[in-house]
Amino acid sequence: SASPLTHTSRSLVYMSSRVSLVCVAVCALVCVASCENFDAKRTHLIDHDPTYKNFLFRGNQPTAVDSNNHEYVVWNEWMETIAHAATNASLMLPQDFDFLDLSFEIAIANGKEMKTEEDFFAANSSLGTYLDWIIVGDITNPQKVDPKVRHDLAKYLGDWQVDKLVERVPALYKMVHSQHSKPLVIYVHCEAGVDRTGEFSGSYYMQFLKWTFQQALTFDNYVGGRPIKDLSLHALTWYCWFLNETTGSPTDCDWAPPSTL
Repeated sequence: SASPLTHTSRSLVYMSSRVSLVCVAVCALVCVASCENFDAKRTHLIDHDPTYKNFLFRGNQPTAVDSNNHEYVVWNEWMETIAHAATNASLMLPQDFDFLDLSFEIAIANGKEMKTEEDFFAANSSLGTYLDWIIVGDITNPQKVDPKVRHDLAKYLGDWQVDKLVERVPALYKMVHSQHSKPLVIYVHCEAGVDRTGEFSGSYYMQFLKWTFQQALTFDNYVGGRPIKDLSLHALTWYCWFLNETTGSPTDCDWAPPSTL
């Protein structure tokens, strides 16, 4: 059936989705020379299932560059860091598990890093699987949209948002809380582990851990030691309004530190 979005809402959606992709492309050109190496301090447990022993972690790009400018996956440090993050939550990883490396990167910005991970798991398939869910964020700040239009767009977010949060956040929750042939350990990341990862993780926090928007955004900002960037912040805020429209909570979607909106 046709989406009930108004003409004004449709126009805003069209502009937002395309400008977001353009912004990502521009950011890629700016950031090519400043690739992030793996930073253990950005690895945190998001969720786990005590029955099936599944775990969900967030972090940043699990690669580094050696003295010969060769990029490689820091497998041993990566696994040690994940185990340490579980221990910090008074939990222990199962001895035998399947591993999913879930990337939020986009080829135009992170093609080299993505290929490094893809090649690693292609050559070491017994260690895990690589999957990419592209995240770009949203150029439109919902706090600056007319409330009537925002209501329309938020309620039907799944019809237009490029990042498919309405579909993918619950899909990830289902993966964490389902039985598999072995316990499943999932690591989600972008390059810095702050912006696109913060957008997705913050959405998960609000929907399934019942955090407020303020709690989710404050933690996202804490992980990187800085506010998450506008594109990711806008998408996270849209998801808050979607949850508010469809479930009644969070109720603080209009909260934001003065320095971030």
